[in-house]
Amino acid sequence: AAVGTQNYRGLKLSMQRRAASGVSVNANYAWSRCEGLEMPPNAQFGVGLIDPSNPDYDRGHCDADRTHLANGTVGYLTPTVDNRVLGLLASNWRVSGIVNVRSGSWMSVLSGRDTAFNGMANQRVDQMSDDVYGAKTLASYLNRAAFATPGNGAFGTHVRNSIRGPNFWKVDLALSKLVSLAPTRNLEFRVEVFNLFNNFNW
Repeated sequence: AAVGTQNYRGLKLSMQRRAASGVSVNANYAWSRCEGLEMPPNAQFGVGLIDPSNPDYDRGHCDADRTHLANGTVGYLTPTVDNRVLGLLASNWRVSGIVNVRSGSWMSVLSGRDTAFNGMANQRVDQMSDDVYGAKTLASYLNRAAFATPGNGAFGTHVRNSIRGPNFWKVDLALSKLVSLAPTRNLEFRVEVFNLFNNFNW
């Protein structure tokens, strides 16, 4: 029989504001925690519970667990200018921005070996220290000295999904203007920039 249980607790907040000045704001934030035992895929191909006789060995943070998750949008519509020339150039431009921020995903450190001799993939290492992080750079995110290969016939002591990966954030921006050419025809000018600040997300 399939085995899988998860416990989710969270706080969700949202805010929306539409102002007469042409500014609109929409934001939401979730603070949550999810732990449990993921339903294993197909043990027939060596992918499933690492220790089938002890399912709790694979308990940990859920794969999709993010402690903090925030999204926000801000929009501004320029007012209509009465002057015909200035109105054509400056009126009804829409500027909108989207901000996405979230905590890093949870990771496990794998040995790459079947040290338990049971044919199951994704076996974990022994964790020798709680000081698991290195310089947190692309080449040295984790502290190699904090992990070791388990002995023959043994399961690793490292807890599944117990290391948080890098955070994620980005800002997108769009600028657009709709020009009416005829009662049934419109022309839209639009410029979009994704990841405006060129932030490197792993």
